[in-house]
Amino acid sequence: MQIFSCKRLFVAALALFVIVLVLACGPVAGATKVLPTVTPHVVGGTAAPAGTDAPVQPTNVPPTEAPAPIATESPPEPTAGPTALPAATHTPLPTATPGPTIVRVYASREAVGATEIFVEYSDGTVVNVTNHPAEDGYPDLSPNGTRIVFASTRGGGPAHIYVMNVDGSDVVQLTDAPSGDTLPVWSPDGIKIAFQSLRDGNYEIYVMNADGSGQTNLTNHPGKDLEPSWSPDGTQIYFKTDRDGNMYDDYVMNADGSGQAPKP
Repeated sequence: MQIFSCKRLFVAALALFVIVLVLACGPVAGATKVLPTVTPHVVGGTAAPAGTDAPVQPTNVPPTEAPAPIATESPPEPTAGPTALPAATHTPLPTATPGPTIVRVYASREAVGATEIFVEYSDGTVVNVTNHPAEDGYPDLSPNGTRIVFASTRGGGPAHIYVMNVDGSDVVQLTDAPSGDTLPVWSPDGIKIAFQSLRDGNYEIYVMNADGSGQTNLTNHPGKDLEPSWSPDGTQIYFKTDRDGNMYDDYVMNADGSGQAPKP
């Protein structure tokens, strides 16, 4: 057993000596030098030739393409800010030049002998608005300045009450009593017309609507009641009378004829 172990140790030592000797002296003459086989690095299946260090170019890989540019949205067009509008310039409308205004309406006897009604304007113009052979008098301008009420004999008999436009057009007869009706006056609101009348045998104060309807005796007195006029607020009517034996006293009554009394 010991002998076998010594033999093994001897064989091992001998083998080690041979290896050292070979390494120190190089390969045995005539022996073919065996180079280590280098497995080329294969890329895509094509190997580089042995013994070269050149990098292997793959043959089955498609050539590298430049990356397609990433599509990007075009930046939005800059939004124009609100454009300041030019300040509006207001051209004033032309102001109509006011025409001449009525200064007064009056009656005057013409050279031919007839009394006519005239309208005088602020520019000095005077217009004959009746221009009729009959007697036209006692004019009164309506509160709104568009109509004239007056007395006329153009009906061929005693005077009656008429109304017309300020230019003399659209003449309308309002009364038709068998005796004279004169001195018509507009109420302040233009709704009523008061006048004096002889239709009852003596002068009385009457009132009617502006269209001639509703003619009413307000005074109804045996004395003479003349020359009616309205209070500024239209609630009373002033007039003159001889009922107290005087020529003439100033009286006042309500617009409906009540409360007749001497004017304070």
